[in-house]
Amino acid sequence: MHSRKEYDMPMSLQECCLHYICENLDELCQEINPPHSSNLKLVFRNSDVFFNEALAEAFLKTLSDQGRLNDLALSLFDSHFMHLKSVWIKDAQLSPFGLKILKTQKISELEITGLRNVTVNDVLGSLGTWTLRNLKTLHMSKLKSLRDGVPNCLNTTDVAVNISCLRRLKCLNVSNTQLNLNGLEIIAEELPCLEILDISDTSIHDISPLRKCKDRLKYLSLYQLKIYTDIVPVLSELSELVYLDVSYDWNSNIETRINFDRFKFKVSNLLRRTQCLPNLSSLDISGNEGLDQPLLM
Repeated sequence: MHSRKEYDMPMSLQECCLHYICENLDELCQEINPPHSSNLKLVFRNSDVFFNEALAEAFLKTLSDQGRLNDLALSLFDSHFMHLKSVWIKDAQLSPFGLKILKTQKISELEITGLRNVTVNDVLGSLGTWTLRNLKTLHMSKLKSLRDGVPNCLNTTDVAVNISCLRRLKCLNVSNTQLNLNGLEIIAEELPCLEILDISDTSIHDISPLRKCKDRLKYLSLYQLKIYTDIVPVLSELSELVYLDVSYDWNSNIETRINFDRFKFKVSNLLRRTQCLPNLSSLDISGNEGLDQPLLM
């Protein structure tokens, strides 16, 4: 049974076909041993099968949505048979080895979230040279590393090298990762086209590196950040901001609630600076305390 309510919105013929393919991979595909490799690869039994870009992207998303995406299934997406420009993978059972198939693709939008055994470094290391140089959108939220207890941080030499290659990146989401101050400095210094940044619920306590991209940053999400320095002066300099999220969910973290007095950032101090952020059209301050009606008006 499909989770979609067919009587509300019937599936298109293409969606029905993709669901059928996903549910019958064993019958439609076979495992092979590629030359010069000891690792199995999945291919369609019909060697003439080729998916165009839109169909390949929809097929990948369907596999991910159905929970059928693993290393073997992902090996189907060799660029000789399928072209991918946008990649969407969520909560899949993938390893760093399985992701290496992405090196064959020319990707401009990449969203990989919630993979338990994959780190930020693994994702960046799985991308080909063309992708690193032309990627526009990168979403790597909720990536955890369980290998050897090594935290998932953007502070190693390998990551720094890969990040510095993303010269055309406009949108970056690294929320719910262990991004630290060093990683934020790399992002601010090495991504000259960056306009959208989400560092929500990370290990960042100081956003001063963002001064280096103050003339281009338009969207900034700082949701659930534990700020122990006064960031109002920094925010005031981000004159191009159109959207700013400084909201907080106190119920999600009792320890943070107890340590509230340690927080240096008070949104009321930002609101009193009425001449700053001239381009701001959206401000999320939900969860912040100490705000009276006159200040909000």
